[in-house]
Amino acid sequence: MAYTTADNDYATAKFIVGVSGKANYLTIATAITAASSGDTIYIQPGTYTENLSLKAGVNLVSFDGNNRGNVTIIGKLTLSTAGVCLISNILLQTNSDFIVAVTAAGAAAQVYLYNCNLNMSNNTGLSISGAAAGNLINCVNCEAGLGTTGIAFFATTFGTITLLNCNFGNSGNSTTASTGAGTNVLIVDSYFFGPITISSACAVQIFGSNMDCRVINAIPLTHGGAGANSYSRYSFFDGGTASALSVGSTLDVINCDFTSSNTNAIAGAGTVNLYNSGLTGTSKKSSVTTQTGGAASGLTQGTAPSAGFLGEQLTATVLTGASITVNNATQTNIASVSLTAGIWDVSSVLCYSNAGTGNLFVNTISTTSATGGTIPNNSMAAPGPSPTASSDSCFILPRVRLTLSATTTVYQVAFCGVTAGTMKAFGRITATRVG
Repeated sequence: MAYTTADNDYATAKFIVGVSGKANYLTIATAITAASSGDTIYIQPGTYTENLSLKAGVNLVSFDGNNRGNVTIIGKLTLSTAGVCLISNILLQTNSDFIVAVTAAGAAAQVYLYNCNLNMSNNTGLSISGAAAGNLINCVNCEAGLGTTGIAFFATTFGTITLLNCNFGNSGNSTTASTGAGTNVLIVDSYFFGPITISSACAVQIFGSNMDCRVINAIPLTHGGAGANSYSRYSFFDGGTASALSVGSTLDVINCDFTSSNTNAIAGAGTVNLYNSGLTGTSKKSSVTTQTGGAASGLTQGTAPSAGFLGEQLTATVLTGASITVNNATQTNIASVSLTAGIWDVSSVLCYSNAGTGNLFVNTISTTSATGGTIPNNSMAAPGPSPTASSDSCFILPRVRLTLSATTTVYQVAFCGVTAGTMKAFGRITATRVG
């Protein structure tokens, strides 16, 4: 039903919905039917229980502008054709179905929600089910809440869900995971208080966000999607008694913190690439099948940091059965390690075996082959005793810090004064990356 245009005092607003004399439509649905692409429908304060078929290019806004609590739509808003629809400053509430459903099966259909409240009181809120990869629901500056158990924030089988500067709360303590099985789930600068499960060809990208499930003791992110370029950056994950992250495919984690009291703060059968990230809860363990990198704080127990990360360790050993002959007054390489650029702490254990006698024994760490170091910086020397039949003479050189600008071979070098027989040496050199 429409009022006459004479009742409309707002000449620039062709479509005003409400019950006052200033409106020209009683229902939002009738206004949408009359509107064309490029039109904006202004909705006066009130509650409207309607299931709406959105029209591409037709936008819905609160008549009162930025006061998003004055207009409530209870029902399902569906976009089934290609195009873009904008909804702003409106409270949207479930009515035993989705709040917003994008179902277009051809070209992309996209719904943008600006400064809206999303009240999931009795059903999962957002859905993308149409078989178009470009389908999209984009939430900007939105508030959302789960009011009961058994429901989630979103469920997708196609397309992309994007949250930018949003706060998605969970007063109903629902442990039901929001699911992404479409193209992408992107969460930026947001608070998200519910679990998410990523699967199929979907990718996930989380930036600067708080993924907090400590109250419901659920895994904030379970990532098993095969989509390329999945990552989390500068974000916080709290699983409570559950793991804080489960990875079943591949995920890059950069400058993130994970809090959990579970046996494993990070779990899963996939690959997680950690860059300057920390395990800050009581659990410092990871059971993920493949992990590259270490953590900035709380190195994961049971998994050695890989090449290029703090804690990386390289060792070279020459066993006693492979002892190397050390001639009189001759600098002799025993073992060596190749270290890439960075800061390393290097230590050496060098033993002389019972094959001769001598009067001076030296253990050196050197960046030059068969060249002794400078005492006391990276070398130690001691007079006898010579090794005997029952014991070797061992010399331990504690950590020496080396700063390397390029890949460098570092040598364990033996030197001794041989007074009789043939002297032999064996040992171990160990390097640990500290910078």
